Amino acid sequence: MLDKRKLKCVLTLIIAFGCLLILNGCSMVKPSLSNKQLTSEFSEVTQSLLISRGTVAKQVIGKKPKQGDVKISSANAKVLAQQKDKVSQSLKKVSASAGLVAQYPKALKKYDNSVLGYITLLQHGTTIREARSEFHKVVVAGQRINIQYQNMKQNRYLNIATFADQTSGYKADSPLSITPTNKKSKKKDNTPVNKPKARNTLKDGTKVKTVHGAFRLSIGWGIYFIVLVIIIITSIFLQPNRSNDSMNALTESGGATLFNRPRGYELFLLRTTEISVLVLAASLLIYNRIG
Repeated sequence: MLDKRKLKCVLTLIIAFGCLLILNGCSMVKPSLSNKQLTSEFSEVTQSLLISRGTVAKQVIGKKPKQGDVKISSANAKVLAQQKDKVSQSLKKVSASAGLVAQYPKALKKYDNSVLGYITLLQHGTTIREARSEFHKVVVAGQRINIQYQNMKQNRYLNIATFADQTSGYKADSPLSITPTNKKSKKKDNTPVNKPKARNTLKDGTKVKTVHGAFRLSIGWGIYFIVLVIIIITSIFLQPNRSNDSMNALTESGGATLFNRPRGYELFLLRTTEISVLVLAASLLIYNRIG
C-alpha cells in the first residue's frame, strides 16, 4: 500500500510533465539544427548572396559613388529568382529552430531575411548607391554572426563577400582576414602586418558578445531527459524503506532475513532504476557527440 504523501508527490510529477507536453505541443515536431548545420546554412545563404551580387557586380564596383539605376537583364532575373528560392528554403529550416532558447538560430534567421531583402531589392529595381549600401549591411550582419557564434573561423564565402564590399568603397567592419585568391600579385608585400587585437566592438560602435561553448538543448532532447529523470526519481521514491526492516532483522535470531534478496515488485523497481541511470548516462554521451 503506497503512502499518501508518496502518491501525492508522484501524481504531482505526472501532472507537471503533462503540462510541459501541452505547453510545448507544436514545438516538439520542429526539427532542431546543430551548430554545424546552422553554419552550413549560413555558408549556403552567403553563397546565394554572392551569386546575386554577381548579377550586378560590374555596375556597383568602384570606390567612387555612382549614380543611376541598377539594370537587370532577363537572364539575371532568372538567377535572382533561383537564389531567392534557395534562401527561402534555408529560412524555413532555420525558422524551425529559431523558436528555441539558443540565439544562433534567431540571428541566422535575421541574416536570411536581410539576404532576401537584398535580392528582392535587386528584382524590383533600385539605384546603384542603394544596392551597394544594402549589400554592405548584409555583409556586416554576416560578420557579426561570424564573431558571435562561429568564433571567427574562416569562411571563404564571407571573406569573398567582405572583399567584394571593399571594392564598392566600404572598409571592413570586423577583424576578418581577407585573402582574395582571384588575383596574383607579382611583387611580394613585405609590409609588417599588425594582428588585430581581440575585441568585441565593431567600428560602428555595436558591441557584440562572443559565445564560447554555450549550452543549447533542443525541445526533443529536453523532454527525453525529463522523462528519464522522472522515471529515475519515481522508481527510487517508490522503493520500500528497508532501514526499518534491517533494524528488525538484527533483533531476529541470526539475522536470517537481513540478507534476503529483493523480489517481485521491489526487484522491478530496483532494476528500473539501474537501467534508467545507465540509459541516462549513455544518452548524455551521445548528445555530447552529436549535439
